[in-house]
Amino acid sequence: MLQVVGAAVASYLLGHLAYPLGALLDKVAPRWNWSDENARLDFVARVPEARDRAFVRTDVSLLLAAVELHDKEAAGEITRLQGVALMLRNSALALMFALVVAVIELVAEPDRVLAGGCAALLLVSLTAAIRHGRRVRHWDRLKTLEMCFWIPDIDDRFVSSHR
Repeated sequence: MLQVVGAAVASYLLGHLAYPLGALLDKVAPRWNWSDENARLDFVARVPEARDRAFVRTDVSLLLAAVELHDKEAAGEITRLQGVALMLRNSALALMFALVVAVIELVAEPDRVLAGGCAALLLVSLTAAIRHGRRVRHWDRLKTLEMCFWIPDIDDRFVSSHR
């Protein structure tokens, strides 16, 4: 029983230590990183009639709060997308550690074919996790803007702050 509790506490602490490392890893490939502004530009390109609306220029976190107040169930989809993006980002960290181990095995061990194959698969998986995590983060921002488009009188709440 003590081992189970110890493993749970160690897992909890490791998660806290891994979070900043995952955030740092997330910044390594800035070319794939889409910002809030990219989501706004994409949204306005898809919905040109929203170009001059006040909510489009508002912070996405504040818009998510507006969606949550308007329709909690609809906001759940955005929150789910945010969770998937975070999971992919944190999975990338684990994949990076596994890739380092595979590269060490490639250098140190005699069975280089297996280690090389694992390293290649882990590198592809790491790249895919980072890239898809960022894509899903972009989708959650787009979804937030799309849902805010349909909230009645949302612009009235934000118009005074943008004058």
